[in-house]
Amino acid sequence: MTTTRLPVFKIISLAIITTLISAKNVLAEIIILNKDNTTHITFKKVKPSNYFFKQGALKIQVNNSASFLLLPFENTRQITKVSFQWKKSGMINIKDSEHEETRQGDDAYLRVGLALKGKNTVANPLAPQWAKQVREVLHHASNKMIYLTPGSKHNVGEHWKSPYTDDVDIIAVSSKIKADGWNYSEHEFEDSQSVVGLWLMADGDNTQSTFTSWLKSLTLE
Repeated sequence: MTTTRLPVFKIISLAIITTLISAKNVLAEIIILNKDNTTHITFKKVKPSNYFFKQGALKIQVNNSASFLLLPFENTRQITKVSFQWKKSGMINIKDSEHEETRQGDDAYLRVGLALKGKNTVANPLAPQWAKQVREVLHHASNKMIYLTPGSKHNVGEHWKSPYTDDVDIIAVSSKIKADGWNYSEHEFEDSQSVVGLWLMADGDNTQSTFTSWLKSLTLE
């Protein structure tokens, strides 16, 4: 009797494992980036960076500049892990981790920002134009942000507050070079994050830096 049941048990176990793996893969989504699903938002009196979409990748040219792309979600998403590939040419003028935490050093080769779900509040008529535009583009309220930054002067896993607002947390993420010249980065959260949109950015205005960054295979789980 045991010899006949064991193969059946193994088959059922394999089926369950396969189902769990498939379910996990379904939850992982590669975000398609293009000019139709993103909005380029600029800052007053700051030269904007240039954004290009080519062959499934996003190219960002920075020349003492700063601006960002905003991609809103129709529905709030629960995110536990973010991964992406990136590369850069040129150097950013950040001295060390302490400099990186100041307004004078607050630039990055790449910021993959998660706009977190917040409470609905009354619009501030004195808010800058870029903030008003963010409010218009997003489908849900958001007043907090998490930036994932590869190539940081901080050690992987370290985090700090934006020098402009305590509502933005910045996290230094891992970066492993691949054979094709691209870097692979990922970050997994201890608790799932309620995300209503993506804020994608490369900036060099504070450090007077000139460089080019590329982003592809942005995946959310």
